[in-house]
Amino acid sequence: MPRSVRMSSNRPSTLPATESDNEKVSIIFGLKRSQLKVRFCTNESQKSREDLVGMLRRLGFDISEGEVTAPAPATCLILKERGLRPHLLIHDGVRSEFDQIDTSNPNCVVIADAGEGFSYQNMNKAFQVLMELENPVLLSLGKGRYYKETSGLMLDVGPYMKALEYACGIEAEVVGKPSPEFFKSALREMGLEAHQAIMIGDDIVGDVSGAQRCGMRALQVRTGKFRTGLIFRGGWGQALCTPILANSGLIGLAEAVTGAWQDPGDMSEMFLVLFRPASAKREKKGLTFFGTCQ
Repeated sequence: MPRSVRMSSNRPSTLPATESDNEKVSIIFGLKRSQLKVRFCTNESQKSREDLVGMLRRLGFDISEGEVTAPAPATCLILKERGLRPHLLIHDGVRSEFDQIDTSNPNCVVIADAGEGFSYQNMNKAFQVLMELENPVLLSLGKGRYYKETSGLMLDVGPYMKALEYACGIEAEVVGKPSPEFFKSALREMGLEAHQAIMIGDDIVGDVSGAQRCGMRALQVRTGKFRTGLIFRGGWGQALCTPILANSGLIGLAEAVTGAWQDPGDMSEMFLVLFRPASAKREKKGLTFFGTCQ
C-alpha cells in the first residue's frame, strides 16, 4: 500500500516561525526521505502555481509544480468543461492562469483573494454581472476567513464571497479547501483513498474539518494563523471530530506522523493533534501526509 505525504502550500507560515528557513527545508526533506509522498494542497490565489513553486524553490524547498494542487488550474478545467466565460475578480498575480479562458460576454463570476482589488467598484461590478444572469454562477477559489502575513492577519476571499452570496441570493461553488471535491481531486491524482491520508494545517475549518469531511485524518499545527480560542468555539467543525492529543515537538516529524495513531506521545512539541474522525481506524501503514505551508 502506498505511503504518501501531501502538503498544502499557500504561504509558508504554517511551519514554525521559530525555525530557520534551512530547518523548514530540512523538515520537507525529512518527510520525503521517509518514503512518504508529499503533496501541497493550497488555496493560494494571489500567485500562479509556477510563481508559488518558484518562490518556494528559491527558499530551498524541493518542490515541483506536479506536487501542488491549487484552485486556479482546477477552476480553469471547470470553466472549459461547462462552457463558462468568467468575469474575473482576482489578483493580478494569478491572472496568467486564466490566459486561455474566454472572458467575453461573461456568464459567471470567478472570485479569488484579490487583495486591494476588493474595492466597492470591483465588488459591485461582480454583483451586477451575477444579477444580470438568469442562472448566476459564482465560483470561489477557496472560502478562507483570513490568513497570516508578516504584517498581521489579512481578510481572505471568504468574507467577500459571502457578501456576493447574500446580495445575490445564491450559493457559491467553492474550488479549493475546504471543499471535499478539492481534497478528493488531490487524492485521485495520487491514486489514494481517504483513509490513507493525513492532513496537517493551521486552519481548523479549511484544513482540519475540510479533510475530515472526506474521511481523512487531520493534525492541527500551532503556527501560522492558529488561535487557541478557535478550538473551543462552536461551529468550527468539532462535531465531526474526536479529540486525541495536545502535546509537544517538531523534530522527527515523519516518524511522528506514522506513529501518532499507535503512540500519540511521540508527537512533537510544535504540533497539536486535535482530532481524528470518530470512525477512523488506528492503522499505521499506507498513510498519506497532507501538510500546510499557508
